[in-house]
Parts: sequence; structure tokens; C-alpha cells
Amino acid sequence: MAYTNHCKNRMNQRGITKEMIDCVLMFGSINQDKYVLSSREAEELIAVIKKIKVANVQKKRKGQI
Repeated sequence: MAYTNHCKNRMNQRGITKEMIDCVLMFGSINQDKYVLSSREAEELIAVIKKIKVANVQKKRKGQI
């Protein structure tokens, strides 16, 4: 995705990173003319990521990774 100067300035003002935008584009839903990642969706995504992290740590401890 190409970012205009205006977009970059707004992202900087609001503390939004490119990774955040990528996350919303991947996991958010379309609401009319915009992508939205609700608080509930974000919390569910964070929970899944935490489970994956825990599973990876456990595999490392067992020498599977």
C-alpha cells in the first residue's frame, strides 16, 4: 500500500504504525468505505497471539523448535 504524505502525517499525529494498519487490513471487517477492527476483534486477536506464544515457548522448552 502506498502512503501519501497526508496519510503519513496523520499516522504520525495519531501514533498509528504501518503494522497497525496491516493488522486492520488483514483481520478487520469492511464497514461501508473503511476497514474496522473493533475492540472485541482486537481482544480476540490478542488472545490468539498469546496462545501461540505460549505454545511456542512450551515447544522450545521441550526442544521441539
